[in-house]
Amino acid sequence: STPVAPDHGVEPAPADDLETEATAALATALDLKISAEAQGVSRWAPEAYALALEDITEAQTLMANQHFRESGTLYRQVSTDLTPLLDTKELVYQRLLESGENRLGEGDPDGAGELAERGLAIHPESEAAASLARRAQARMSVLEQFERAEELEEAGDLEQDAVILAEIMALDGTFQPAVSAAARISRILEQRAFDSRMTSLYNSIERSNFSEAEKSLRLLQHSRAH
Repeated sequence: STPVAPDHGVEPAPADDLETEATAALATALDLKISAEAQGVSRWAPEAYALALEDITEAQTLMANQHFRESGTLYRQVSTDLTPLLDTKELVYQRLLESGENRLGEGDPDGAGELAERGLAIHPESEAAASLARRAQARMSVLEQFERAEELEEAGDLEQDAVILAEIMALDGTFQPAVSAAARISRILEQRAFDSRMTSLYNSIERSNFSEAEKSLRLLQHSRAH
């Protein structure tokens, strides 16, 4: 029989098509990765960036093993994930600050501070993000001091407790737990002082020490006037 000449005009094998597509998807994904690194995505969207890196690593392994269809799919997924993230950076920035303010209002200054730092990674000059970071740090200090104040109250050292509470309110006068605690401790200390002066008054009268009794009475009248 007559030998059949090889047909050089046939279409590439499907495997070749898949490899070509995977290689193109790889190039796009790596370009986006470089752009993401340049824009500091790892600092303001660390979770999404970490997932993209995991996908790239897995896709590279698949491609090395000639699983071109699967590797191409993963590379395209990386592009699908990173492209809108980079395109909506300003929206991400606004959402970071909004979420940070909400976290701070809900009593989570640590979370608020983390979101503020992400905002600063996008706009290092942002006064709004810097303000949020400062307030979050101040609130963390307030919470630490308030915990100490509660320990002092439990131990019965109300005088030192009052000092700590005053320091807290100097840092953040809007921290309602400290405001309420300070008012409560102040009432207790005032009552203690009143009781002590009353005891001094009775003791002075019993000893017929009327000059001391008069002094105690004036102190009582002064304390009640204020």
